[in-house]
Amino acid sequence: MPLSECQMRIVWILAVLGALLLATGCISEQSDGVADSTDDSISRLSFYTEDLPPFNYQENGTLKGISVDLLEVVTERMGYRVSRDQVQLVSWTDAYQEGLAGPDTVIFMTGRVPQREALFQWAGPIYTNHNVLFARPDQPITITGPEDLKAYRIGLIADDITAQQLLDLGVGPDQLVQETSPAVLIAMLESGAIDLFGYSEATGRYVSEKETGDYYAFSIVYTLPSLEGYYAFSTDVPESTVRSFQEALDALRTERDAAGITPYDQIVRRYIPLAESGMTPQDLEAFVQSASAYAAGVDQNAALALFQDKDGNFSRGNLYVYAYDYKGTLLAHPYQSNLVGTDRTNWTDVRGLPFVRLSEYTALNGGGYIAYLYPAPHGGVIDEKALDTYQPKIGYVAPVDEHWWIGSGMYFSDMVQAGAGRPEVVSRMIALVEDAARYGQAQGTAAALAEISDKTGRFVDPEGHYVYAYDYDGTLLAHPWLSDQVGTSLIDRTDPFGMEQIRLLSETARNGGGYVVFIWPNPERENRDELKVGYVLPVDEHWWVGSGVYLREITGTDSPALFSEDN
Repeated sequence: MPLSECQMRIVWILAVLGALLLATGCISEQSDGVADSTDDSISRLSFYTEDLPPFNYQENGTLKGISVDLLEVVTERMGYRVSRDQVQLVSWTDAYQEGLAGPDTVIFMTGRVPQREALFQWAGPIYTNHNVLFARPDQPITITGPEDLKAYRIGLIADDITAQQLLDLGVGPDQLVQETSPAVLIAMLESGAIDLFGYSEATGRYVSEKETGDYYAFSIVYTLPSLEGYYAFSTDVPESTVRSFQEALDALRTERDAAGITPYDQIVRRYIPLAESGMTPQDLEAFVQSASAYAAGVDQNAALALFQDKDGNFSRGNLYVYAYDYKGTLLAHPYQSNLVGTDRTNWTDVRGLPFVRLSEYTALNGGGYIAYLYPAPHGGVIDEKALDTYQPKIGYVAPVDEHWWIGSGMYFSDMVQAGAGRPEVVSRMIALVEDAARYGQAQGTAAALAEISDKTGRFVDPEGHYVYAYDYDGTLLAHPWLSDQVGTSLIDRTDPFGMEQIRLLSETARNGGGYVVFIWPNPERENRDELKVGYVLPVDEHWWVGSGVYLREITGTDSPALFSEDN
């Protein structure tokens, strides 16, 4: 039957509406099977992982780990939350084959190596995985280079990439003892059946704690080239999905809370006791001593080249080794290559601490802990001119020989438990300063100065930390132990290196407050000069308050009297 004019108009209108809907994406043609939105793409993916604590593993029937938690948060930010229940825990061989075959598959945590680059699409890194060799701490094993490995029996997980790394270094296949369980290898290490245990540092530490009750039961005697673990997407997954996943993961690494902690840091610290580097001050000392032993056993140029390499064995993001000679010349620094070869003798941190001279002096006296303020690497670069990026850092320096020395360090936020952002003793000290500033503002200057001067008052804590008060001209206004100097200007007071501590503390307070590292007599140690991490705050436009903790309170190590008159 012929259509009426009215019916023809209706058909025409419907056709136009259909075209508009198609053009705007409200409906889609089934042409290539590619999702029109990231949400749809994510929902269609299958996820596979293996048992590799603390990155991905099962505990009491629940899948957990760094990469599992990250997956949930990243996909939630993309608009479709992939729960851990949707992830299949299988053997690594099965997971890898699923990733290769596809379609719509993601496997993790996958080492990104050149041989695999074209086989997958990549998002990450999840974590920089450092494969290391563990030894019993009571064994006198020193490894300065690959040639030293030939004397030892090394236990490994079967088919783990650590085996290939060792073979590439010249280790003989007959030296390798392969098992399927890390617990078995730890038992063999404890019994002496093997000399070394090769595994991921983080996973090895985790299993060590599970088997022995001690996270640091074994010493690291050699570090293999680092490997970054990624989420590996099968090649058919839309590039836009992988890109959106990467952007969400990047955001987790860059957004910081008031303590400087990122969402990524918070997830990592659920599973690794300390910082991204997983270190205590004693681990930092061992790391530097290991680097010093390595440098002493090889050609200097070879050692400096390795220290200069951002991807070398002694560079792990915020944790790296730098080198100086005893004339203040920078010899190696993975993030300051433009300054290598320059005289840095008189360089100071943002508050005026003579870092190079202090470190050199410490190295000349056998080495030890130091403290200072320094910018964190950002985008592979350290910008010493970005004054608002300086953070407190605990360092350790050691001599290599009579010509040069090395050092390394870790930021407060890298050495403490999740969420704290700094050592507990420092947090308590800062709380004392904040309380004093508020008290002065609320109760007035006279009442506050009287309370600060009281040895049994609220501003002397049970550990012996106390608050002091100065005006901005450096005149001491209140101090529980230096009452005889109240009213005296100490603005020109200097430490053994010429740093004018009170002047710099006053300037910091005038500019809003913050950390200052300086040298000050320790009354509990016969008034010998020691490094102190201080914190100051302004009370008003006339005066300020401050306090501090000695370095030994943070490191737990009784350092020698480096700054006494005797030396």
